[in-house]
Amino acid sequence: FSKLYDVVKNERNKYVHLIQESSQALAEMKEKIKILQNEVDILRRESAQKDAFFSKEHLEHQSSTYARDALRIELNKAAATLAER
Repeated sequence: FSKLYDVVKNERNKYVHLIQESSQALAEMKEKIKILQNEVDILRRESAQKDAFFSKEHLEHQSSTYARDALRIELNKAAATLAER
């Protein structure tokens, strides 16, 4: 009977140890997930800021291009008028 008790006790201790290891691993995974979620949130905010910045820059570039084209047209008209004289 003592031998059977020792076997059961050892099995129980083994499974308790496995449960503790699994619980610790689970806690570590949850912590890692929390950290990664925070990093993802930070990267999303940075991405949104960069998107806004690049949209603004694109609009400024487009505006400058239109202004340049208007000045070229004006210059060509002036050159044509000068050439007619």
